[in-house]
Amino acid sequence: MQAGNSRDPNSDVSARLALLRSVESGVLDSIPCPQCHSNSVSVWFTHPSLNEYRTWFVCSRCAFQMRVQNSERPAYFSADRVDARLEEYDSEILRKCRLADSPPQNK
Repeated sequence: MQAGNSRDPNSDVSARLALLRSVESGVLDSIPCPQCHSNSVSVWFTHPSLNEYRTWFVCSRCAFQMRVQNSERPAYFSADRVDARLEEYDSEILRKCRLADSPPQNK
């Protein structure tokens, strides 16, 4: 660990992996936050386009957020767990990626 850096990268990775294990076991609320350490992380989902799913971990007490891309529909996905604001954000990212990947148009 470097001088002046009190953050242990292994601890941070372990805490983030714990978030993934929580959602895999069906725990979607009151998950320990890797940043503020309170049981205040909730799981939200987005479905920004066909066959595209994202899982978000959002802390209600601090600014911590983490998003993961899913390769398929998450096991605990439900419409009442879709966050419209986060879904709009993910939709915009996908739209920008598609524009960047599209061939230039001849004028």
